[in-house]
Amino acid sequence: MLTPLLERWGLRVDAAADVEEALELLREDEGDYALVLLECGMPGEEAYARIEAVRGFSAQRRLPILAMATAAIPESVQHGLAANDVLVKPLDPGALRDAIARHLGEALADVDRA
Repeated sequence: MLTPLLERWGLRVDAAADVEEALELLREDEGDYALVLLECGMPGEEAYARIEAVRGFSAQRRLPILAMATAAIPESVQHGLAANDVLVKPLDPGALRDAIARHLGEALADVDRA
């Protein structure tokens, strides 16, 4: 659902169905990605495991991870997820845009925020 929005902002998007597929994409295009937008799913160990899998792969490259988490995850848990940013769902397009721009260090395409 986010792909069309991200592409309107001028970003190249590769979507993965799960963490294993995401790691395969990262391996295939090593050095070609600027950040990872990661769906955490349900709260608890699953979210940590997903982030840690990507973090372990990207540690040397310091690839920023933006985690999308449900509002049901307590804020204290969100801060401990080891992601560079945690975006609470439902996502606010402006907050998403600002987080991406902050980690890319550049302005996104000048298009509407919706």
